[in-house]
Amino acid sequence: FLFSLAVVPMVMALLWREVPMHWLLAWLVLQVIVSIGGFLLFYFFQGQSSTPTRPNLWRQTFLLTCLVSGLGWGLLALSFDPTWHPAKQITLILLLLSIATTNSWLLVAHRLVALSYSIVAGLPITVWLITSPDLDYQLAGLLIAGLGLVYGLWYLPHAYHNLLRSLQQDEQAKKLTWERDALARQAKNDLLTGLPNRRALEEHLARALSRCANNQKFLLVLALDSFDFKQINATRSYATGDRVLQQLADRLRETLSASDFVARIGGAEFIVVYESIEHLEEIKPLLERLHEAVTVPFEIGEQPLQLDAHAGLAIYPLLEVSGVSELLHAAEQALDQAQKSPDKTALWWKIQVSDPTDTVPIMGQILTHQGHRPRIYGPDAADLLNDVQSVCATTTQRFIRALHEDLFKRLQVQSILSLFNTEEWQQHDTYLRRHMAMLTDLNLDQTRHVEYSIKAGRRHETTGIQEAWVDEAYATWEQIFVQHPGHLSLAVQLARSVIKKRFAADLEYQRAGREEIHLEWEKVAAEIDNLAWRSRHYVDLVEGTVTVLGNLQEVVAVTQMRSDEHSVLRYEAVSDVFAAGEHDLSNTQLIPCIHVDVDHPREDCPAGRAWRSGHIERSPSVNLDPHLEVWKSLAKQRGIRSLVAIPLFAGGQVRSILTLYLAYYGGFTGSERQKLLERIQRMLSMGMEQYLRTGKLPGLQYLEDRLRYIHLLDEGRLVMLYQPILGLHNGKLAKVEALARLRRNDEWLSPAQFLPLFGKDELFALYRKGLEQALQTLRTWAGQGLKPDLSINLPPQGLDDSRYIDVTRQLLVSLPIPERQQLILELLETEDLNIYSHSGEMFMAWQELGVSFAEDDLGSGYSSLARLRSIPFQFVKVDQTLVKNFEKEPFKVLHLIEQLISLAHSMGTMIVIEGLESEGLVEMATIFGADFGQGYAIAKPMPADALPEWTKNHISWHLDRTRPATLPGLLALFLQNEKRVTEMQDWPSIARILVREGIHAEWFSGLNVPADPSLQAAFHTL
Repeated sequence: FLFSLAVVPMVMALLWREVPMHWLLAWLVLQVIVSIGGFLLFYFFQGQSSTPTRPNLWRQTFLLTCLVSGLGWGLLALSFDPTWHPAKQITLILLLLSIATTNSWLLVAHRLVALSYSIVAGLPITVWLITSPDLDYQLAGLLIAGLGLVYGLWYLPHAYHNLLRSLQQDEQAKKLTWERDALARQAKNDLLTGLPNRRALEEHLARALSRCANNQKFLLVLALDSFDFKQINATRSYATGDRVLQQLADRLRETLSASDFVARIGGAEFIVVYESIEHLEEIKPLLERLHEAVTVPFEIGEQPLQLDAHAGLAIYPLLEVSGVSELLHAAEQALDQAQKSPDKTALWWKIQVSDPTDTVPIMGQILTHQGHRPRIYGPDAADLLNDVQSVCATTTQRFIRALHEDLFKRLQVQSILSLFNTEEWQQHDTYLRRHMAMLTDLNLDQTRHVEYSIKAGRRHETTGIQEAWVDEAYATWEQIFVQHPGHLSLAVQLARSVIKKRFAADLEYQRAGREEIHLEWEKVAAEIDNLAWRSRHYVDLVEGTVTVLGNLQEVVAVTQMRSDEHSVLRYEAVSDVFAAGEHDLSNTQLIPCIHVDVDHPREDCPAGRAWRSGHIERSPSVNLDPHLEVWKSLAKQRGIRSLVAIPLFAGGQVRSILTLYLAYYGGFTGSERQKLLERIQRMLSMGMEQYLRTGKLPGLQYLEDRLRYIHLLDEGRLVMLYQPILGLHNGKLAKVEALARLRRNDEWLSPAQFLPLFGKDELFALYRKGLEQALQTLRTWAGQGLKPDLSINLPPQGLDDSRYIDVTRQLLVSLPIPERQQLILELLETEDLNIYSHSGEMFMAWQELGVSFAEDDLGSGYSSLARLRSIPFQFVKVDQTLVKNFEKEPFKVLHLIEQLISLAHSMGTMIVIEGLESEGLVEMATIFGADFGQGYAIAKPMPADALPEWTKNHISWHLDRTRPATLPGLLALFLQNEKRVTEMQDWPSIARILVREGIHAEWFSGLNVPADPSLQAAFHTL
């Protein structure tokens, strides 16, 4: 190939001046095409002949191709113009012959082809040369012909022998192919009957499964075995047995349609495959024809032979199988069940109704098989169940009797079911009938099944009914179902396959319901942990616990109680289901009082026992508990069947009782439930211990009072009173503090009465409504010429709760504060405020609203220098309880107030003295340098419309700090001057005079200025 291509430029070099260029280019293209074509043909032949399936065909094809191409070369050479110069013509002919010869030897597979190619390629030019009138041409032609003849004579014997050997090889290949095909047929067919064997069966089943999945039809695999065949072999002969098998195989073939398949897999066992079954009703006539083919007597010899058989059926996709082996295994399992049946007169076939792997279907994956056919719901399932509805109803009746007579005792559930009275037994039987009717309902869908079964699983988990008990109960129902007199019908067997799968799905869904309860209780326990750690107020802990537990589906109601001074448990919190009627629990006969003293006749109820014993106590059945006789009407009305009482500890003793009223029997029995209740008990007791240790555990908070106060707040009974705050430097009105009151008829309820009973939600509602009312009042006053600043209390949790700043922003937009006035939010110093959790950005957001902060009740609780420095207070208010102790400990109170004022001023904060209930206390605050004063001596809290009149009648205070007119003022001045005496330590003579003569202001002001310059300095210092 390479040599022939190399000749091309040589020829072109010789002829480019003698031959027209277009002819030369055309010849060049033909040369290249023929050469490349020959090479590709050889390459293709080599690849195919390395492992040829039909080698002779390839050799013959290649030889024919070479002959055609060789002829083409010859004609190409013959087409040269013979009038050219003889030397050039001879040169050209020799070059073309060399190209042809080279292609022959390099591209052809063997010499026979090469010889043929050379002869054909050289024959045209050789004939032309010999018949040419030119002697030189004739000699050249004879030379070429002679060389070809010598070469052909030399190679023909070899070619003949090669041809014979090739023919022999072809014959041997044909024989081997026939033998191989025969072995393949024997490998897939039974030699005795000619039927396909197991190998062929498996290949056919694989294709049939694929077709069934695509055309959405049923596939029936039937395993057939004759139980009389061994007897025939034993009593007659093996030859007779073989003839019976052959005839049986012929009969089975005759019963099949074109799409069906039968195979013998050993002995007298056959597998029949029925495809393209549109409806399950088609199976019954197929079985009848098959049974007839087996049972018709066989005419062999003088005495006819009678056979009978067993069969096992596996229907795809009623069975959830993943491949051929599982489907065959299912059919063989059904056959084994039929063979082991003790009743020989019973059905001759059995249907495999569960998966061979005996696995429970995963929830959500049992609806369809490969996404196209309903499995246990929908029209197909309804068709299977339609004819057995009466059988299912009868089975359920017998099933319930079996439960009462044997199964309940055997499953050891008597401890749970013994909690039922007669009426509840009837309700339980009704529940069982309803549940079994649901499982056999024609119109059941997965959504309704899941919803119903999850509720059942939750019920079983709560009452302590184990999953294994439910599983055995379903097995009992199925056993009764198949023993029914009508079980000989195909409909019952097919319906059983659906019902069994529904049972498995039901257990799975119930397991999901059980798991839901576990997750919900873990979530509840986590929420209670959070409440115990983070609740600021006792009422938030109690209300939060009751709410969290009350949201559980199994919990009807939750109550929290503490004992009063009469040893009676009083309600502090109840869940919503009780809230409507339990605000006056102590006055109703429906819910009696619970006494915790041991001498009281009702002391044996769970709450009383828990209070005295300190242990978790239960009533597994309210109806059967003699100590809860007076509670039974309420329990029936509210759907309460059991309860559990949990004692909560603080300070080493029981402080409270948490009671759960449950919708199911048992009272949360079981080790897991007990651990969960103990965890809740520990966390709530820890929370109460913290309140007790910090002095924040309040006394008994009556539920009726709490509900009453919340009702007043919701009904708009909040009234804001305003107490004036004076600037002590000029005695004029500077601010007002808005104070909340709840009005009940003609009674004003103070914050000390209702604030301890308010939780975080009520406190927020109080802040929102109070701020809105106060801002409206400010605008009203502004129209009357009054422009005091407004001070209002902000609960400390308001800094953590974004609701507070949001509602403040909204109210300041809708009710803007008039110019030159400001809103001051007072934070109680008695609340433990984590200053490190409140960043500067948080207070900056408040300050952007124009809001100032005040430290309320300084000196009463948790304040520290760190708190005053970390929170941007503009004002500090001294706790009024310090001022009120003036008469008991005047000097101690005066010293403390003076130091607090000095401390506030040193930190750049203005100070307000509260509790100024006399003119002397006002004078004292003025002398000490307080900025503002507030108290009854100035004005009492008053309604909004009374402030303008008070302002008109108010006479500004004009106090001379150097000449006090009251005892508190005099003592304040004395303390101030006494403090200055300590600065005279460097001038002992002046100090002695001051100590001896006292420092009365009138005497001191009459002193003459000393002449001694050093004493003058001391005098001026005084």
